Amino acid sequence: NLTGTPLHPELKGNLGLSQGILKLVPLQNPITEMIARIRMENENLFFDEVRGFASQEATTDNPLKKIWHIIFPKEKVKGEVLLYGNINLGDIKEPKYDLTLVGRNLPLSYEYADLTATTDFNLEVAGSLPPLVSGNIYFTQLSFKDPFTSLMQTKAGPSIPNENLWDLRLDLSGDNNLWVLNQDMQAEFKGEVLLS
Repeated sequence: NLTGTPLHPELKGNLGLSQGILKLVPLQNPITEMIARIRMENENLFFDEVRGFASQEATTDNPLKKIWHIIFPKEKVKGEVLLYGNINLGDIKEPKYDLTLVGRNLPLSYEYADLTATTDFNLEVAGSLPPLVSGNIYFTQLSFKDPFTSLMQTKAGPSIPNENLWDLRLDLSGDNNLWVLNQDMQAEFKGEVLLS
């Protein structure tokens, strides 16, 4: 429903989604089986529930596990992502975010490099532009196979229109199974990095 005046419109309504698909530009694997319950009340957009799944073939860089997978075929890794919270649209030029994004066993494959990962994360998006994105991202698996020289080359990929779009405070960590396997290096890593 739309009521009010042209200068101060008031919106109220509900949106439901089932079996949706969301493809994020830099990622190969889409979010599938999406369901959403979204409602608009005056200047607040509420995400009561947004849920979806992503999957990919299980990968490993361990030679023994590769032999094992020849005998016993790989299972697909299937993870879940959840979003809930609200966005205040009182000032359409500077919306106020209060969102929580949670991922469990979520597989990610980067479109523009040989980079795959499986992650658990708990993120919050809060405040006005630029909103603060904070929280933890834990890598249960990560594999980077491109040569380091490829990082210096420009590949066809999405352009970022404004580098100040987000303010980041992320704790990235992994206990093991974080691999760099290319012509320059073959190594497994573990550690913790604060990105801000």
